[in-house]
Amino acid sequence: MADEDKKDKAEDENPEKSEMSIAELTSAIGKLLPLLETVEQLKGAGMKNATTALDKDEDEKKDKAEDNSSEEKKDKAEDEDSDEKEKKDKAEDEDNDTKEKDAMDAAEVKNRLTNLENRSTEKSMRAQIAATDQLAKRVAQHVGTFDHSAMDEAEVVQYGVEKLGIKAPKGNERIALDAYLDGREAAKDTTAFAMDSVVVPKTGGLLAKRLNRAEA
Repeated sequence: MADEDKKDKAEDENPEKSEMSIAELTSAIGKLLPLLETVEQLKGAGMKNATTALDKDEDEKKDKAEDNSSEEKKDKAEDEDSDEKEKKDKAEDEDNDTKEKDAMDAAEVKNRLTNLENRSTEKSMRAQIAATDQLAKRVAQHVGTFDHSAMDEAEVVQYGVEKLGIKAPKGNERIALDAYLDGREAAKDTTAFAMDSVVVPKTGGLLAKRLNRAEA
């Protein structure tokens, strides 16, 4: 308390010094104001920069989120496309398998038909060869043996009617030849039967003795 009184007394005794102090204080404040303004400006700039940084960060986060969303959509679309492609490939494979199976079945049926046709053709050819051989043998009994290895049945018929001098309307040669051969074979069989029926007397038998007496 005593110190304050002394201070107040000293100020009262030296008013110039007190006024200078106020002036100095005012001057100091004047010097501080620009500094304060600068600080405020810096503070405002800092806030602005901070806000800008925050906005930039938010924008980056937003862009990143959008990028992630786009990537996810893209990946999802690619997955869907891949699934669709797999389904399509599977359907095509199944379709190809069905077509291949149908083709194999058709080929198998065709092979079987071909084999049946070949067998039928082979069987028919054998039957034709056998009929030609049989006819050639019958004709040969009346005209002599001839080479018919290169002849078919129609050629053997033509050969037979020419050799035997058979006259027949065109197209009826086989009928005429068969009729001729059947007639000759029937006559031959009748002659053979008649010869087989002749009684030949035994030597020294009763019938032989009577025949000998009659001849004497």
